[in-house]
Amino acid sequence: MPPRLTRLTSQLIRSVLAVSAATLAACGGGAGNAPEAPPVIGSFSASPTDTVTGHRVTLGWSADRATSLSISGIGTVTGTHIDVNPTDDTEYVLTAGNSAGSAQAGVQVTIYPSPGVWFAPYAILGGSGPGSLDYFDLFNSDAPWTQRLV
Repeated sequence: MPPRLTRLTSQLIRSVLAVSAATLAACGGGAGNAPEAPPVIGSFSASPTDTVTGHRVTLGWSADRATSLSISGIGTVTGTHIDVNPTDDTEYVLTAGNSAGSAQAGVQVTIYPSPGVWFAPYAILGGSGPGSLDYFDLFNSDAPWTQRLV
């Protein structure tokens, strides 16, 4: 190929590449301008899901592509878990957001009132008082029982 033709071919290829790059940039194309995807909540859970008033419940979650996280009744959260002490039945809703949208997931926590009467069997073998029995003795039909008003 003659040198002049080679130079013209090279200039033409550079021009085509420059126009292509400018066109991609103008229309939002190119590897660096891919649209962001909305967040995805992988899991949202409570442990335990039911408990007695005043006891701790741990809410845990995982979320991908989230730039903000909030839980109804709590507000903005960070990390992957938070401890709460609900006093009533509560449905917690986790909202994960980013510039492309948001995702939500919910979990229900049931709260039971504290019992008005506590009871424990008296020790049968060497214990010193109420509540000193092994857990399995609670199911022993021969264990003596006592009640204490709270």
